[in-house]
Amino acid sequence: MMEMMETASILKNATIRSLIIMDEIGRGTASDEGFALAWAITSHLLTRLPSRCLFATHYTGLAKLVAESGNGQCLMTRAIVGEDEDDGIVFLHSITPGVAEHSHAIEIARFAGIM
Repeated sequence: MMEMMETASILKNATIRSLIIMDEIGRGTASDEGFALAWAITSHLLTRLPSRCLFATHYTGLAKLVAESGNGQCLMTRAIVGEDEDDGIVFLHSITPGVAEHSHAIEIARFAGIM
């Protein structure tokens, strides 16, 4: 509920001069509901509130909306996976234009000690 209230406040109070930073809108909901919320919020930000916005999401389907709007740009964290003799997998990161094609979730879980 807190995240929804914060999102509502951002959308109601932001102006063209605002810098909006949002992370994983729709998290904690069913997948379809989360995607619908993220789509609606992204659409609103692109068409009705032309402010500066950083919007982090795992919903790669939003890239189509952004591309079709002509008002935004998709950037991704590119993870270059390398091997290190002592630590196993090493992730080197850079920010590049585009949309991630796949996840490294299993490797990250293993790296974090879950597996």
